[in-house]
Amino acid sequence: GPTAFVPAKPLDRRVVERGLVAGGTVRAVSRCPAGTRLLGSDASFGFRVQQEPGASLLNAVRVRRVVAGRTVTAVATVAASVPQRLPVRLQVHALCTRVTR
Repeated sequence: GPTAFVPAKPLDRRVVERGLVAGGTVRAVSRCPAGTRLLGSDASFGFRVQQEPGASLLNAVRVRRVVAGRTVTAVATVAASVPQRLPVRLQVHALCTRVTR
């Protein structure tokens, strides 16, 4: 059934964004501050283009996310086939809350 809980401070979303480079690997880390706990996390990437990217571009980026304690680490690799002039961004999200007893 439903679980009751004591309302705490509002959730705090910590976002770290990094630029990606064709043929390269980039690491981004987002962490919840001391005294908080990590409730959830995500990592995503996006192309800064006018048109929706095709499958070949989407498949050219690989993102691996690892969660340890209050820390979220994402490692993204972009295939060398992606044009160098094409801007690609990686975002890592950590959803934090104050620790309540």
